[in-house]
Amino acid sequence: MGEGSEDVPFLVQNRRAYMTQIISFSIVVWILIDRIKPLWENFKFKSILTSAVALACGLLIAFVYHLDLVVALELSETETIIGHIMTGFAIMGGSSCINEILHKLKNPFELPED
Repeated sequence: MGEGSEDVPFLVQNRRAYMTQIISFSIVVWILIDRIKPLWENFKFKSILTSAVALACGLLIAFVYHLDLVVALELSETETIIGHIMTGFAIMGGSSCINEILHKLKNPFELPED
């Protein structure tokens, strides 16, 4: 490693790996939410609860693993709380996006609901 590399987090040194981790965690959150969603299927505010659980998972992962979307996009060299929060939302939103894509792949001829 070069001089001064101990100041730079390992994941920042390889930004492609950094983005891959964010996408991978998004998939993991989607699988987790998909598996536990039946627990609150009969609740009145099930979509809000699903979003809240996905956001909590996304934020937890972002902070624990020091994932920062702003750093991954090369907009900053240092991690920030805002970057971690944005990453948490990206992981949360990505899990929903993956859910929609997989649903479309399973049911390609289904018309969208208005």
